[in-house]
Amino acid sequence: MTVTIRVLLGAGIGLLIGAILGTVGRCRTGACPLTGSPWRGGLFGAIFGALAALATGGGQSGKEPGNIPVIASKEEFSRRVLEAGRPVLVDFYSTTCPACAQQAPILETLAAETGPNAGFAKVDVDKVPDLAREYRVEAIPTLLLLRNGREVNRWVGLTSASTLRVALESAGMEPSGKDDRMAERKGLVTLKGNPVTLTGHEVKAGDAAPDATLLANDLSEVKLSGYRGKVVILSVVPSLDTPVCDRQTRRFNEEAAALGPDVVILTVSMDLPFAQARWCGAAGISAVRTLSDHRDAAFGKAYGVLIDGLRLLARSIFVIDREGTVRYVQVVKEIATEPDYDAALAAAKKLVK
Repeated sequence: MTVTIRVLLGAGIGLLIGAILGTVGRCRTGACPLTGSPWRGGLFGAIFGALAALATGGGQSGKEPGNIPVIASKEEFSRRVLEAGRPVLVDFYSTTCPACAQQAPILETLAAETGPNAGFAKVDVDKVPDLAREYRVEAIPTLLLLRNGREVNRWVGLTSASTLRVALESAGMEPSGKDDRMAERKGLVTLKGNPVTLTGHEVKAGDAAPDATLLANDLSEVKLSGYRGKVVILSVVPSLDTPVCDRQTRRFNEEAAALGPDVVILTVSMDLPFAQARWCGAAGISAVRTLSDHRDAAFGKAYGVLIDGLRLLARSIFVIDREGTVRYVQVVKEIATEPDYDAALAAAKKLVK
């Protein structure tokens, strides 16, 4: 029961009892505070009832209003978070922070959605400052997604439910009953011969294209769903400042003219937007739009191409039709090699006809 409801209930009960006492137990002079009159008894009863409700409602330990446990010590943090055996989203907050108060109901909603698959915890930075220092929390609210004691993602400031939902689902914290197609895929691709693990949902031809918010070169937000009505080629690269990624992006830039205006080519990487703008200017790229997934890796997780531990995207190509359905998927087995351009271009051309 929340503090507000508890206080109102206490005040109501006190009001009723006080009014009765003021009616049936009036003293002759009318000067007694509680029995002088019904309204006086009701007023004092409401005050005493509210104070009593507050006094008796503060004894809960380890929880604040809501269902997310509040960590009280480093030992409890280790038990609930580091040894949980599942991803846990930790909210570093303060009771005096307005943005934290806005973040709290968002997290409660997500916790309710994910049910038993969820791992959520809260840390009051004023009560457990050692944890805040250990995890380099410099502003609040700060949200950390931890898996097996390792930081998977971090958000600073008020964060939307949609952004968090993508990250949580990619980490395996889906709503109950939701199909999870391999949140972690090991050995599917290699980097210079070394196997790497991809995290996020596997996307297959025929799936509805996941939406994701990326950053343009001017830092404006771009939603993939905004390209509905066009055929979209998503050319995904680890970094534009590497030779293979350079060649891949230049090749699609050259092919754009032959594809016509109904096809949009987007190059997605973890490069900062400023670095993408600099590279495009130096390379003379004008037909391909570069978008950055640097902020929260939402794209990499939604499309299952985020390389675990490196925070890079695996080389891949996705072709999406005008209605937003994925029609072609190519995840390059060796990240250091170029993709099959002809197969991807042929898939896009079929959708234009």
